[in-house]
Amino acid sequence: MTAVINFHFYIFAFVLFFLSSCAESNVSAPAPVVQEQEEYQYAIKKFGVSAGAASLAFREEDLNGQKVPCVVFTAKSLNFFDEEKIYMDPKTFYPTAVKRDLNIFGKREKIDEYYDHQKGEIKIVKDVKGQKEVRTLQKQGPIDNLYCFLYRFRQQPLPKPGTAMTIRLPTKDVRIVFEGEENFKVGREKVKSYVLESDPSQYKIWLDKGAKRVPLRIDGAMGAISSSLVIKETPR
Repeated sequence: MTAVINFHFYIFAFVLFFLSSCAESNVSAPAPVVQEQEEYQYAIKKFGVSAGAASLAFREEDLNGQKVPCVVFTAKSLNFFDEEKIYMDPKTFYPTAVKRDLNIFGKREKIDEYYDHQKGEIKIVKDVKGQKEVRTLQKQGPIDNLYCFLYRFRQQPLPKPGTAMTIRLPTKDVRIVFEGEENFKVGREKVKSYVLESDPSQYKIWLDKGAKRVPLRIDGAMGAISSSLVIKETPR
């Protein structure tokens, strides 16, 4: 009788272990629903006035001879150009490298960032006219990026309104709250959206309520340039 009880106990323990392992795996490596290549066009708006154009693409790019998921952000306005390629780990969708090409009033800069989540380090290489400057930031991981966070959020089960999430950016930690649903206007058309907002207020993000949760508007994404990215066409 004791042997039978022990056998059932071991089976029960194994099932619990298996389920908990699956849950941990889902947290670290969400199952992607954004499979195909995507690209969306945005207007850069400042005080409600158009100040340029931007695009946000989700696709695969080559990094060290390997195809990896990548977010490509491009922004253009008068005397300003910025292209960022944010390479992600294909299992966790956290950043592994960021390559940035800047041209501000004719001054070109290339900035590369390399992320070591285990060591908690970000190596930053800045190249201006062939002159390289290297520095290292210390940051406890996993180290994040706003666009990587959005990519993961679009794939994960929707949280309850009021749920707070912390993202560890290279220079600061940001608490983002899922606010729930809100109407959003694209041109003359109103669409249902999900809203995320940082606390304290710095970022605010609207996502289409459809299956893809396409980013409709992003406030605060351009850092020191206080502006918004507003999608040009309603997602189909």
